[in-house]
Amino acid sequence: MTARQAEKSFALYHSRVCPFCIFATNAMRGLNVNVSLRDVNKTPQFRSELIREGGKSQVPCLRIEHEGKVRWLYESYDIVEYLRRESQAASAPS
Repeated sequence: MTARQAEKSFALYHSRVCPFCIFATNAMRGLNVNVSLRDVNKTPQFRSELIREGGKSQVPCLRIEHEGKVRWLYESYDIVEYLRRESQAASAPS
């Protein structure tokens, strides 16, 4: 893990039955980014967190924590593109 990755943490709020979530989780495979998966159907607490902190119940949603600030990123294509960029940055020489 690079220093850059250590500065950020990621959690993907998702549902196993959502086609956009399936797209995002499949695309994440093989990326050099550690993402915690939070199934909102399996764990009601995750759905509550998503609504309370993210502002809506839409999945997939990527929670990005960096330097004490939290950002919520919706839309599967945006999430995948963001994580691809993070993976490339993590793989780049320091």
